[in-house]
Amino acid sequence: MRSSPAEPRRFEMPEDEKALREKLLYMDPFDFELHVMNFFKECGLPAWVTKRSNDHGIDGFAKHPEGLIIVQCKRYTENPIGPGVVREFKGVLEENEVWRGYIVTTSYFTDGAKDSASKNRKIFLKDIESLTKWHYEGFSA
Repeated sequence: MRSSPAEPRRFEMPEDEKALREKLLYMDPFDFELHVMNFFKECGLPAWVTKRSNDHGIDGFAKHPEGLIIVQCKRYTENPIGPGVVREFKGVLEENEVWRGYIVTTSYFTDGAKDSASKNRKIFLKDIESLTKWHYEGFSA
C-alpha cells in the first residue's frame, strides 16, 4: 500500500481526561493515525502507517503472530460512525485476507454500525471511550 511506510509514534498527551480527548479530537488526521498505530507497536507488533491519501480504507497495518491487522482511523468531532463505514470496511477486510480489523474513532458508533460489526468476528470497534482507556490502561491486540 505504501512504498515507504511511516513509523508510528506516540505524541505527548495531557494527563487530564478532558484535555486528552480534546487533543485527540483536534490532532492533524495523519498524526492521529501515527499515534493510534503506536499502540500496536508498543504491544510488540511490527506496525506502520499508510500514505496520507488513496489508502484504500486502510490507515495502518500491524503484524500479529495470528495474522495481519488493519486499522482505519476516524477522527470525528461530533458525527457518529454509521453502518456504511462498517460495511465498507468489511470489504477491505475481505480483499486483504486479514486476521483482524479495527475501526478507531474519537467519536462513537451508531447501533446500526455495532449491529453490522457484530456479524463479523474480525471487526473491532473502538470509540473515544476505548481510545481513552488505551492511554491510561494500555492496549493489547
